[in-house]
Amino acid sequence: MDPELDAQFGPRPVNAVQAAEIITDNRPGARVIKVELDEEGGRAVWEVEAQDGAGDLEALVDAFTGEIVGQGSEDVEGAGQGGDDD
Repeated sequence: MDPELDAQFGPRPVNAVQAAEIITDNRPGARVIKVELDEEGGRAVWEVEAQDGAGDLEALVDAFTGEIVGQGSEDVEGAGQGGDDD
């Protein structure tokens, strides 16, 4: 964990384990690979990287509300073949 971000945002109601659970509850069968504190739009978020049968998933979970505030995935079969620019 980045000590500067940790100090900047102080105690957060949603911890890394809870953020991982939010993602696995939202995407059953997903396996969390990494959870890291980050900043997005001036707020503390947990960046959660996970994998499931459909491919890789990266999601942002608000560290204060537990809301998923960003999500993207990359299909295993479709990797590198275009897709959304969102």
